[in-house]
Amino acid sequence: MASKPTHTAYVHPVEDDFEVDSEEELIPVPLLQPPPDNYRLVYFIFLLQGAAMLLPWNVFITASEYFHLKFQGSAYANNFQNYFSICFMTSNLGFLTWALVTQKEANFPRRIVSSLITNVLIFAVCIYLVVNPHITPDASFYLVMALLVCSGATTSYLQNAVFGLVSDFAPIYMQAVMSGQGFVGTSVAATQIISAIAAKNSNNSGNTDDALQYRVYMYFICSLLVAVISLGSYYMLERQPLYEFYIAQKSALEDSDRDHPRLNPVNFRQSISQTFHSIRSLVLAIILIFLVTLGLFPSITSKIRSINSQGLFKELFIEFHFLVFNIGDWIGRSLPGNEHFVFSDERKLLLSSAARILFIPIFLSSNLMFNGVRYLPLVVADDLIYMILLLLFAISNGYLSSLIMMAGPQKVAKSQKELAGTILTLMLTLGLALGSALSFPLVAIACHCNPFDV
Repeated sequence: MASKPTHTAYVHPVEDDFEVDSEEELIPVPLLQPPPDNYRLVYFIFLLQGAAMLLPWNVFITASEYFHLKFQGSAYANNFQNYFSICFMTSNLGFLTWALVTQKEANFPRRIVSSLITNVLIFAVCIYLVVNPHITPDASFYLVMALLVCSGATTSYLQNAVFGLVSDFAPIYMQAVMSGQGFVGTSVAATQIISAIAAKNSNNSGNTDDALQYRVYMYFICSLLVAVISLGSYYMLERQPLYEFYIAQKSALEDSDRDHPRLNPVNFRQSISQTFHSIRSLVLAIILIFLVTLGLFPSITSKIRSINSQGLFKELFIEFHFLVFNIGDWIGRSLPGNEHFVFSDERKLLLSSAARILFIPIFLSSNLMFNGVRYLPLVVADDLIYMILLLLFAISNGYLSSLIMMAGPQKVAKSQKELAGTILTLMLTLGLALGSALSFPLVAIACHCNPFDV
């Protein structure tokens, strides 16, 4: 069998950050032709890891009808979603910041495995909560809040490790992770519609609560199985030749860095600062994307009501709006899988992200209703036009965010690829938090009221 083609390239271990005096100080790094990704197995494993990242949060928000029932008799039955969001977002952002600060000595495989095992345990506790009717409403609420803190932590470490790991691979594998996130969102939205239809049938048969508990029980079981499969697939990933190739390339570069200590960054914080500066336009772009998206979806869009639809679509207008958004987001995240749809110019990405601000007046001028009253002028007066605009809003969210996450690691030296990926992940989460905060003044404008009372 013929050996793989190999040659040697001479590279700077940390490009653009340090002066190199002569050609002799360049570091020889052997380059091999990457082995093929047979059956696209590595791609689909990374897609599954992307889905696993957002699975815990999606599980909790999808089961909101069940938690409303479970918390009856407590002070949180009608406002628990606000507590859920604040608790998870705070935990996620805090732990993700800590994961970045401690990344230099981190073991990515250990972070991935421990996070997935913790997710399995979280879903097991959720199943116990369903089958045990003796837990009081207040105790149930505090238990779920504790699970949300744990979910925020596991999501943070999983994001840090997976995005850091995949940053050393070809950009298409970053797209796989982003596409996996879109897939889980679409699956959750489809589940919401199925549950709503099932709930309607249950109302007709008179066994609403029992049917709801059974659906949630099966949902938690399926989520636990997905977490177990994600864990097993990661062990499979470590045995793939393509994985071993990229890890070997990374190890060779790290060994070269240790042999040239004069060229290494003074400290890890300096390296973070330098990497941040190199991708600052992409950082601003990713924050802008999720600032606009979370500012409008779902706090504003879920208040938009049907104007001219009929039948089931009118009755489940909000549920279908979630499905349309998530399908669009998944389409957007999948587009960069085709090289014809890929571009990495930082200025174009930043301008495209900023242009999405136009969606704010568009959705504020749709059929926004609060307690049956519309306070703002109606411009988007057709359901089809609204759904098309929502689809474009979602596609642009998934498409641009994927391009930015793919571009970041390619804009820095090889030794900083992991850092670029995890910095962008932290900024993405910051954008989510800022977008959630923006949603309150936007709701106040739309309802002419205190947004905390809506």
